[in-house]
Amino acid sequence: NGNWFWWGKSYCNVEEYTALFQFTISYLRDSLNIHNLIYVYSPDGQFDDYMERYPGDGYVDILGFDYHFKDEINKKEIDIFTGKLIELSRQATNRNKLAAISETSSESLNDPTWFAKPILETINSNKDKINLAYFIIKMNESRSNFEVDIKNLNKRDSFNKMNFDSL
Repeated sequence: NGNWFWWGKSYCNVEEYTALFQFTISYLRDSLNIHNLIYVYSPDGQFDDYMERYPGDGYVDILGFDYHFKDEINKKEIDIFTGKLIELSRQATNRNKLAAISETSSESLNDPTWFAKPILETINSNKDKINLAYFIIKMNESRSNFEVDIKNLNKRDSFNKMNFDSL
């Protein structure tokens, strides 16, 4: 659904998107007989209607979304993130699918508690409502877009707390 992708909202409507998603899966699975792929439905986390472009249960194995925190992580943003995770988990459970945060980051990572605060604490304080199979942390893609400093990751207490938590 990201406007920056050629398949995003700015370039194709719901019907075109779902037809493309379904065609891609059908072609790989049915025409090429490829059965070792896992298919993730993963809109950008700024969605209003998570299921708006959902291609159907027969085309998806995992429900996920991408969520990128902006400069400041505050209670309002954590509440929005939490609500989206609860909705994601509910949709996945209702469809007998796995749920995941398919990509997350903090674009500036100014907050040294970033890993523990919005991610770990949100999941742990809502274990009865949030059930995730995994989450992926996006790493730096350029010098101007700081997200996760892989070289110094193990020096962040917040990451180590999250890394060794039993979730």
